[in-house]
Amino acid sequence: KLKSIVKLAISISNELNQTVVLRPHPEEDPSFYLDSFKEHRNIHVIYEGSVIPWILASDVLIHPDCTTGVESYFLGKKAISYLPPDYPKELVAPLTLDASLCFTDESKVLAYLKEKRNLTISDYNDDFSESRFSFSSNSTDKIVEKIAYLYPISQKNINNMGFYFFSNIKIILKKSLIKLRLIRPDALINSKF
Repeated sequence: KLKSIVKLAISISNELNQTVVLRPHPEEDPSFYLDSFKEHRNIHVIYEGSVIPWILASDVLIHPDCTTGVESYFLGKKAISYLPPDYPKELVAPLTLDASLCFTDESKVLAYLKEKRNLTISDYNDDFSESRFSFSSNSTDKIVEKIAYLYPISQKNINNMGFYFFSNIKIILKKSLIKLRLIRPDALINSKF
């Protein structure tokens, strides 16, 4: 997969004479890309900061199967997913492909880019945001519906509903704060919230 992305970046650089910015995943070693592109002055490996400014500044985002495809979609930029034709489908994240135009042939990616470089979601008639995220729905209503489903109201549990609701909300909030590293893990046990 990495070799096919490197080959595509070099082809874009050479055939389309475009600047290519490649942003490795945080867990990737950028030296592989730096070595691969050392002869190409218009390919830059950027390994810092948020990807969002790069997406906004780009003509098009190309990824194999990365969540940047979803981010790009919601930032108003349509993404291209490029994977080698023999890449195992069970290793691919379908959500990221649904947010993107999908290619398995490098020559077709290049032909597409030559034809239309600046892709936006308004160029496509799809319902990705609705089918996957219920984007136009009221989130509060969805949350209330889910809570009502999890804690159906009956005479027996009306008195306890507030307790169950608030104790679960407290646990969810604490776990979220721990995940965000705003509080320590022992906070679930040792503190009042």
